[in-house]
Amino acid sequence: MLPPWESVATFDIVGISVQLGQADIESAMKLARATYKRFESTEGYYRNTSNSHIVGKIGELAAHRWLNSAHLPVQSLYEDPTQVRSADLEIAGIRIEVKTWSHDYWYNWGRCVAVGQLATLRQKSDCVLWASAKISDNSALVSFHGWSTLPEVETAPVRWTGPSGRKVKNYQLESDSLRDVSKLIEALQRKYYEANTDI
Repeated sequence: MLPPWESVATFDIVGISVQLGQADIESAMKLARATYKRFESTEGYYRNTSNSHIVGKIGELAAHRWLNSAHLPVQSLYEDPTQVRSADLEIAGIRIEVKTWSHDYWYNWGRCVAVGQLATLRQKSDCVLWASAKISDNSALVSFHGWSTLPEVETAPVRWTGPSGRKVKNYQLESDSLRDVSKLIEALQRKYYEANTDI
């Protein structure tokens, strides 16, 4: 377990931001190296780079920190190399996929799920938590912009997004269509309470 003082959650107009420290970054990089090595020779929907794995793990770790701060029992599936085909987090039976972009790419290319990835996402998760990250050598600021249910992803507009020559056909949600990220905590707390209350 990493020391709890390594990350701090703040609330602002973007949604919720989590500041990660050096120990968090080192942990994320270690996890990213393992997943990158596993999928290094596999052709995915997006470019399979070590940096994309680092960004993803930083987002997952920050989401874990934030949800833990709400006293929710988070199963951190992203930390288990045998669970790479599962959702990233699970709370009271709710499976959460965390999708993270570098902050510079969030507005144009964020909030996307590859068309070919949707069937797999539907099988392994119940909702998507959308994030962006500003990363330096020894810290990262992760902003959670909102969340969506899988039916909401499925009905999003389909667009070709990404850099020239490497565009991907994606479902891309509009920024203003995302659910209020604070409401995710309320929904998870309600689900956890229901699952642990004797009837």
